[in-house]
Amino acid sequence: MNGRPDLPGLVNGPVLMLSALLASPACVLLAQGLLTVTEVLIRYLVITVGCIVLWGVLRAGLIALVTRPLPVGADDANGADDAISGVVVDARAAQVVGERPASLDPDALDMPAEDLIALSLRREEKGTAA
Repeated sequence: MNGRPDLPGLVNGPVLMLSALLASPACVLLAQGLLTVTEVLIRYLVITVGCIVLWGVLRAGLIALVTRPLPVGADDANGADDAISGVVVDARAAQVVGERPASLDPDALDMPAEDLIALSLRREEKGTAA
């Protein structure tokens, strides 16, 4: 493990939505004329800072929990310390199945060099190059 779990940052969508939900009663008071817009924004800002701090503490706890090493003796049953990484491919499965086209012998064709180049380019386009 690289030591950094994949967690969202401190200021993210869910944190802002939670703070908006918690500050929504202030909007009701604004609609009733009991608060000004500035007071509503200040309440939202204070609630947002509180939610960010709460998420930061929770996030730090999650990071500490996820990156903590296993206790001694908690290895797997076969005693392997290294995890399998990468892809294991059988060499026979990676071979291309099919017939290979016959290779061109430039001396046997008795063609000028310009025609041989054009012929080899056409064979490459078709995918039948040697």
